[in-house]
Amino acid sequence: MDRSKAERWVEELTALLERRSLVSVTAGPGERLDVRLNQKFKQAYFVEHQGGDCVVALADTYGVMTGAGRWRIDPDHRSIHAHATNGFGEPLHWVWTIADDPDGTVWQTMQEVASRLR
Repeated sequence: MDRSKAERWVEELTALLERRSLVSVTAGPGERLDVRLNQKFKQAYFVEHQGGDCVVALADTYGVMTGAGRWRIDPDHRSIHAHATNGFGEPLHWVWTIADDPDGTVWQTMQEVASRLR
């Protein structure tokens, strides 16, 4: 993605995930699956490569994930998805699901964010 789009993703992810309780899932490489409960958002940021292409990364209380070029918001599952490949070409998938929605507004907020990022 280009720098402008990466900056928008960082801004939207930060606003969406701040002060939320998250369930973090990492799938891959291969059959590896890590699930972490009670995570908190730390930061989102982007890295610009030499050719001008950018990847967006997200850090939770567990640590920092590697940057991904493909991101998706899934309001129906209250989740953010990031897709990448490792150095061996194996697919990696990260998911952050918002675990707290006391007033039921997360779905609507995520719909609006997804619409803005299209």
